[in-house]
Amino acid sequence: MKHILYLTFLLGAISCSEKRESRTILTIVAHPDDETAVGTVLSKYAATDKVYLLIAADGRYGVTEHAKIPAGDSLVKIREAETICSCSKLGIEPPIFLKFHDGFGLFDNLGEYFEQTTELKKVLKEKIEEINPDLIITFGPDGDTGHPDHRAIGDFATEIVLKEGWYDKYPIYFMGWSKDEIDDPSLSYVDPKYLNVRIPFSDQDEEKLFESIRCHKSQFSNEGANEWIDSEKEKKSNIYYFRELTVPTKQRKDL
Repeated sequence: MKHILYLTFLLGAISCSEKRESRTILTIVAHPDDETAVGTVLSKYAATDKVYLLIAADGRYGVTEHAKIPAGDSLVKIREAETICSCSKLGIEPPIFLKFHDGFGLFDNLGEYFEQTTELKKVLKEKIEEINPDLIITFGPDGDTGHPDHRAIGDFATEIVLKEGWYDKYPIYFMGWSKDEIDDPSLSYVDPKYLNVRIPFSDQDEEKLFESIRCHKSQFSNEGANEWIDSEKEKKSNIYYFRELTVPTKQRKDL
């Protein structure tokens, strides 16, 4: 209950006429372009708060048929520039790139995966301490689209917060979709009763999302971007949902 009330205060159930101190919001994602999954909310709070975007993987394997850019360093540079463009359109701080490879070494071998993810968690912990956010937004266990890198980075961020005893200091909110918002049944979603945070956003926030989507030309063709934007425009309500991570601290002696 404490954190639900806290989020009500933090994320917008405050009258626009009421003044509050500016906060720091940290969004932790896996790839360049992942910020578009929550772009309307980032745009909304960029007007009043410092909003940071931390990207763990460099997107080097995000090859698309329409762009015809090979995997590797050239694609990484293009995707970095696209994300800088996207953050500018959303009005948030420039992106922070950790520059780990997609898959975090799993495409090579299991040993490499453990080495890379150990280093990633070390760097991620340092960045969280450095930015010192009022709250963290990241992927939940469902990973938004179910992408394994999405699941992994959300897990790592959550692991760090719980391991360091930071939950009260850095509350975590998972992005979430309900079944009626998902057209493809193969994608991940959450039962609506667990989406316990409801954030309204404006048409202007949504327009900024559309502009940010168009920055990612290597990932979305003009046709693909238009289809996505049209599908967003067809939605009847401007509402984004999150799942608050709740961690009871009272110790029980039974199951």
